[in-house]
Amino acid sequence: MRRLPNGPRSVTPAEELIRLRDTKFSHQSGPYGSAEFDLTFTPRKPATATFVSGDAKMKEVSARLEAAKCQVEFPDGTNATLVRHVAVYCGQGAPCEAVIASME
Repeated sequence: MRRLPNGPRSVTPAEELIRLRDTKFSHQSGPYGSAEFDLTFTPRKPATATFVSGDAKMKEVSARLEAAKCQVEFPDGTNATLVRHVAVYCGQGAPCEAVIASME
């Protein structure tokens, strides 16, 4: 960690990768718990979420997960499909957190 000339500290590469993997989305009402989803991205369509495992009541979170802002970019002109495994945690009184699994 180091400070930039104007005062704020710079972000390390590891911190930037964590930011790219984590997404938070609203959770005003609905189920609380954890589940795993496969999130499918394509360049021309919104993401689609498929429930894989976890608390069955969390299936209804899939629509909010699909609407969440995940940072995924595709090269121009590609028809690629990207499927990522996502762990979702929703707690009472807090936004849901989606963590995209690393590719290890």
